Amino acid sequence: MQSVPSLTAKQVFLIDGIGAMLTAVLLSQVMAKYESLFGMPLKILYLLAAIALLYSLYSPGCYFLLKA
Repeated sequence: MQSVPSLTAKQVFLIDGIGAMLTAVLLSQVMAKYESLFGMPLKILYLLAAIALLYSLYSPGCYFLLKA
């Protein structure tokens, strides 16, 4: 049985930042384009995308600023 490699705290921040960026793009581009299919107002989609964008800036910032 192979062991699963463990992630460091820094790597978790980097993965989280990538996920947040993907979320922001999907919310602001894909879901906004098909608003009628999802039934969510554009205002809410853009608000959620903005929050995800903030996290996509915060997490890589933590990744690059953490020493250990």
